Amino acid sequence: MRLQGRRAVVTGAGGVIGAAIARAFVAEGARLCLVDVRAEAAEREQAGLGAAAFVHVADLRAPAAAEAVVEAARGALGGIDILVNNAGLYPNTPLLEMPDEEWDRVIDTNLNGPFRLARAAARAMVAQGGGGVIVNMVSGAADSARPGSVHYSASKAALASVTRSLAIELGRHGIRAVSVSPGLTLGSEVSPLSEEYTRALIAGNPLGRAARPEDTAAAVVFACSDEAAFISGSVIKVDGGGSAGRASLPLSTPRG
Repeated sequence: MRLQGRRAVVTGAGGVIGAAIARAFVAEGARLCLVDVRAEAAEREQAGLGAAAFVHVADLRAPAAAEAVVEAARGALGGIDILVNNAGLYPNTPLLEMPDEEWDRVIDTNLNGPFRLARAAARAMVAQGGGGVIVNMVSGAADSARPGSVHYSASKAALASVTRSLAIELGRHGIRAVSVSPGLTLGSEVSPLSEEYTRALIAGNPLGRAARPEDTAAAVVFACSDEAAFISGSVIKVDGGGSAGRASLPLSTPRG
């Protein structure tokens, strides 16, 4: 088991990707603090994991939430070895229609909350004697803007930059920081994305499909395992080659 005995915090654990990460972690021997603002969703996931996991309900936009999450993990698990900042929002609003409140809500959830939690977890890891892994879930939107997502794209680009800074500053403490960037992911829940948007993304993917939650979970397990012991500051893209280029374009010159 690659994560045997590791103590992990996974945020957004009631969502499609967060739940897949939680299940994969437990299968690899980790014990978990499942964090979500939606108590029912997190508790439903915990019910399938048993004693290996407990739930901490938190709105990570609140400045005090990060310290409370880390203290809960330390109290229940005895410490923290892994943090996965997975919680996030993905609203879609055109720039000219976007209210300040929506911008603030996305930045607080996708950037400020993960930063505070990474800082609190890193302090706990250093106090334990060093060592640990922080994974920030980013997105292809960090590198490629799309209509209606100026706030989302900005938050994920900034979070990828935070990851690089964490790697630089925390490496001397034996703490690694990695960004994992999932592509379009479809799970068992009803997708909030339009069919038109989903079809367009799949049509442009070299592997011709969307990601499964388990694809991303496998990458996060790897990033947190000893197999990735010399990987820090990097972005692991789980997008089927979607960020490699424009697979849906025809040949640019006639054939024959």
